[in-house]
Amino acid sequence: ANPIGTFEEDGTVMVTITDPATGCSETQTISVDVAPEISLQVMPPDSTLCAPGNVTFTGSSVNENAEIVWYGDAALTDQLGTGNSYTVEATETGQTYTVYSEATDPTTGCSQVVPVTVVVSELTAGLPLDAVATCANETPSIFSAAGPSGNLTYTYAPADAIDDSDPLNPIFVGSATTVITVTATDPATGCSVDREITVTVEDFSGLVGTANPPEIFLGEDSELSVSGCEDCTYEWFPPNGTVTPANGQTVTAVPDEAGVLTYEVEVTRNGCTEIVLIELRVEDPLCDLEHVYVPNAFTPNGDNKNDVMRVRSAFADQITEFRFIIFNRWGQEVYSSNNIGDHWDGTVQGDDLEPDVYGYWLRVICPAGQELIQQGNISILR
Repeated sequence: ANPIGTFEEDGTVMVTITDPATGCSETQTISVDVAPEISLQVMPPDSTLCAPGNVTFTGSSVNENAEIVWYGDAALTDQLGTGNSYTVEATETGQTYTVYSEATDPTTGCSQVVPVTVVVSELTAGLPLDAVATCANETPSIFSAAGPSGNLTYTYAPADAIDDSDPLNPIFVGSATTVITVTATDPATGCSVDREITVTVEDFSGLVGTANPPEIFLGEDSELSVSGCEDCTYEWFPPNGTVTPANGQTVTAVPDEAGVLTYEVEVTRNGCTEIVLIELRVEDPLCDLEHVYVPNAFTPNGDNKNDVMRVRSAFADQITEFRFIIFNRWGQEVYSSNNIGDHWDGTVQGDDLEPDVYGYWLRVICPAGQELIQQGNISILR
């Protein structure tokens, strides 16, 4: 037999041993010494960190003589330090750190071991980028290539700016620059953190293309420019002729064909591109009666409708020479002018002429140097 006794204080035990066969017996007195209580406590208890950091554990015992040693393994072979406190450097997210505190009474050799743990949340390992730059109509991810953590849950505000139908690849679906608040929560620890991310969408809505002047004659030039983006780059694609410089915000266009021309300029900033179209009307100053027009009748009756007769041309201000003579049926001159801007009101020296058919003679030198000489008739109707 191996009897076991439980003692709370020092004392003695009387033990009597008897031989049943002979009836002989012997009594012994055993002294029992109870070692001082250790009652090791470690504070703080098991801890959770929402981000990597240090935790200092402090051990205490009711036994003033107890000596405390800290270990890194349950077998108590990896000694980390001695003394009442020990600091755990918890530097890696998602990791659990365990240390073992042993308090020993050097007089009795009695000891007690208390393990404590530090759990570091994965929050900082699964947060979005600080900023994202994107082009219009693109849907970029707001996380790095590693993506969000599968051990965290996420919410987004404003919610309609993010499509998280694929939880491992949330994408931005907004149309303008937006600040998004991402709340990441670690269900295992209850830790949560808010992170603001600015998604910058390149905005080309202010781009305006202009031509000055918007209408020219073949052989002339026009200044084309794009406003609304001072730090953009530009590449021009003319329908014909030339533009100089080829990569300027403002260029000089010299077309070599007439018509309504559309100039295309590719505007780029931060890898994003917008196409701007600029229209330029180019007239071919042909020197004929279709482009230098003489009316064949007018009605100088004072009703402010068709009361005067003048020679008209889209390039009137560029005609270098002009001579216009009107005469009656007897060959007498009734009007003449050297200025295409002048007009005739159907009078001679202030007197109204009778309704009749009058002849004219016209000579002009057009912008390209061609000469036009034309004769015809003009009727006065009253």
